[in-house]
Amino acid sequence: MITAEYYSTQRKFQNAMCFAKELLRQFPVRGQGAHPLLDFVRLIGKGLQAQYLTHMFYIADRPLLPDSSFTELGWGMSIEELFDCLTEVDNKLPYYVCKDLLLPFPWDRQKLIRDMSYIGLGKKWGDWRQSVNHHIAVWLPIGLGWVYAGDHSVTVALLQETAQITAEDVFHMGPLLERFYCDGEFYRRQEDDSIAGPVHCLEMAVLFEVGRLMEENGLSFGALR
Repeated sequence: MITAEYYSTQRKFQNAMCFAKELLRQFPVRGQGAHPLLDFVRLIGKGLQAQYLTHMFYIADRPLLPDSSFTELGWGMSIEELFDCLTEVDNKLPYYVCKDLLLPFPWDRQKLIRDMSYIGLGKKWGDWRQSVNHHIAVWLPIGLGWVYAGDHSVTVALLQETAQITAEDVFHMGPLLERFYCDGEFYRRQEDDSIAGPVHCLEMAVLFEVGRLMEENGLSFGALR
C-alpha cells in the first residue's frame, strides 16, 4: 500500500497545489463571498496547528519544534527582511479562534497544564477572554493568524467554540509574493530564479503559494470579515 510518506516533499506540494487549482476550477470566483479555497487553507493549516498544539504532551523538556513564525517555517529570512516584504493594513479583524487558522505554540508544559486546568467553563478563571497579554497578527490574503503573545491561553481558547479575538496587526503578503515563489523544494527569487532557501515546512510552502492563487483570483480572508 502506498502511503503519503511514499511521495517526496515536492511531489506532495505539487499534489496539494493541483487540489487547490481544481477547487478554483470547480468553484469559479464570484465576488467576495465564501470560497472553498479558504476552507482548503484552514485544513492545510490545521495539520500544522495540531503538531504545535500537542507537541509538549510528548516532550518532557525543551520543545523540539522550531518557533511558529515564518522566519522559521519559511526559509530562514531575517525578521527585518520579512517585514520589508509585508504591507501593513489599517484594519482590525475579528478572528474566530476555533474556526480560523491560528498558530499558537504552547512551549512550556507547566504553563499549558496551568491554563488547561484553570481556563474554561466551571474552572477557576472562567471562560477565556482576550486581554492585553494576547497579541495576534494576521496575514492576508490567506488569513493565517500568528500568535506573538499568549500562546498557552490561546491554545485553551481553541477548545471554546465561541471564542473570538481581535487581530490588532494585519499584514498583506503582496510584496513577499512579488519577490519570491516556491516550487515545493526551494523558495526562489522572482527576479532571477535563484534559491533563497529550502522548504523547511511543507504546509507553509503550500500556504505560501495558495496565497498567490488567492491574490491572482481576487480572494481574501479579510473580505469575509
